[in-house]
Amino acid sequence: MSNPGNNENQSTTEEDLAEDYYSILNVPKSANEKEITQAYHRYGLIYHPDKSKDPESKRSAEILFSKIKKAYDVLIDPHKRAIYDSVGIKGLQQEGLQIAVRSKTPQEIREEYERIFKEREERRLEKLTYSQGHFSMQIDASRVFDSLSADNEQYFPRAKQPLITLGNFDMHQSIDFPMSVNDTVTLGGSLNTHDKYGNGSVSASLKRILTSDGVLELKTTMGANQGVSAMFFKRLSQKCNGSINGILRYKNGSIAPIMVGTVNYQLDTHLIGQLQYKTSLNFVNSHMSTALIYEKDNLSANIRFQLSVKNSFVAAQIARKITDWDLKLKSSAQYGFMGMTLSYGIEKQITQFSKIDASMIVNTLAGVALHIELERGLQRFVVPIHLSRDVLPSAVFYGTVTPIVCYFIVKKMVIDPYLRNREEAEAKSKQERLRSEMIEKKRLALVAQNLMRETVSRIVEKESPNGLIITRALYGKVRQEDKSESRTVVENEKLVDVTIPLQFLVKDHSLHIVNDQPKSNLEGFYDPCIGETKVLFIQYKFNGEFYEANLDDDQLVRLPKASHKVQWWSRPFSTVRNQ
Repeated sequence: MSNPGNNENQSTTEEDLAEDYYSILNVPKSANEKEITQAYHRYGLIYHPDKSKDPESKRSAEILFSKIKKAYDVLIDPHKRAIYDSVGIKGLQQEGLQIAVRSKTPQEIREEYERIFKEREERRLEKLTYSQGHFSMQIDASRVFDSLSADNEQYFPRAKQPLITLGNFDMHQSIDFPMSVNDTVTLGGSLNTHDKYGNGSVSASLKRILTSDGVLELKTTMGANQGVSAMFFKRLSQKCNGSINGILRYKNGSIAPIMVGTVNYQLDTHLIGQLQYKTSLNFVNSHMSTALIYEKDNLSANIRFQLSVKNSFVAAQIARKITDWDLKLKSSAQYGFMGMTLSYGIEKQITQFSKIDASMIVNTLAGVALHIELERGLQRFVVPIHLSRDVLPSAVFYGTVTPIVCYFIVKKMVIDPYLRNREEAEAKSKQERLRSEMIEKKRLALVAQNLMRETVSRIVEKESPNGLIITRALYGKVRQEDKSESRTVVENEKLVDVTIPLQFLVKDHSLHIVNDQPKSNLEGFYDPCIGETKVLFIQYKFNGEFYEANLDDDQLVRLPKASHKVQWWSRPFSTVRNQ
């Protein structure tokens, strides 16, 4: 079995050191051949080895020239550029890139490349396994909120005492074994308790992708709910797909067949209609349902109607993602034989692989419940808490407020410190692992700046006195004290002075950095603190006025900009006096 950790470290290293060819030449991804050639010639004039007389400088210039030449060769060639745009530098390093023949179009190259990587992915999957888990623990806290009348109190004198009890447990674990891209074997087991009694089961299933439009899954279960099942999914047309699931359960010496059929049809770009029918020998458990499902960008909603002897209902749900805060707000309403149910909740992304979900559920027959779910990777932990058997405002209020307060406390005291420490540890690990590469990139960046000096002097002379002059620019972990002109870059090893390379990019009284990639890919830049958050701090003059900007690492740069202007009352007194 392969070691995922080593693969992760290797891929992380490659990502940290990967160069962006568009940023190297500072051209947009939509750049045409003329723009790419002009950018290449501009850097080629200062990097050409023949302009360096010193042997050491000549060797460094050869490396820099080779880098921009490589970027130019890829972006100027439509076939190589198509591969690079699709899958990055790794596509150009793919063995047997003979697929990039002139007779093939960029689209054909992408398809051929995807086929090659699909074969590699198949061989990789054969060595990996995936584990999924589900754990549920029911909690009954209804006695905390429920109040009994005076008549009932004499019969249940202890019922008024707050009491929290643990209810049913349910645990399920499964392991997926990808045999190939098309075949996956899953082994699973489950344990659960109900009313002080417990049982368990083991299962095995085989999932096979028959074609691009068909999937077949076979499953057998031993123990509780023993039986066999078969599920077949088929894409019937471009807008329609369906599935049928047949189940044979063996219970109490008899076989109970169950059949479930589902059809989905795309009514519109963002609207899907669904029809489902379930039947069994016990007609009470049969039902038919239909639904409309709407999904667009950050909004999703659905309306469902179910007709059944046991439980007929109509339900509606709506959810809204707020991407800036990494959370989702959701609510639902349902009315049927089981009473009226209202629910509302929030889903919050805590880390890249972890999220928490909290929902309040109010039912006219069952009372008030709080549903908490924590998902970590492929593991899910569910804790349903029954707060009251009646619809009590106090249960609704505390069930809503308490999880929010607890989350912010835990976030402040546990999550934030953990994430901060982990980020610092990962950054330190990357820096240690890439120390030699960082030293070499720093050396080349300083050489590039030195080669730019003569050209920058001419640009400054041309821009003076009322053009765009970069007076100071810092890139990296910029602190407030670093912005003072009395400070030097040497005092902060996580900073690099990029005044020269930014002034080099000034053209016709303006500066444009046209890519949303990290600025460390720009010529004359390097990453002084790999793995840490970086900003670009710029002080510049335009038309004799002072400007200042703090820009995120992946933010587009367009100077000058009116919002960057520094008002005279916010500048140091000495600067105003000497103006």
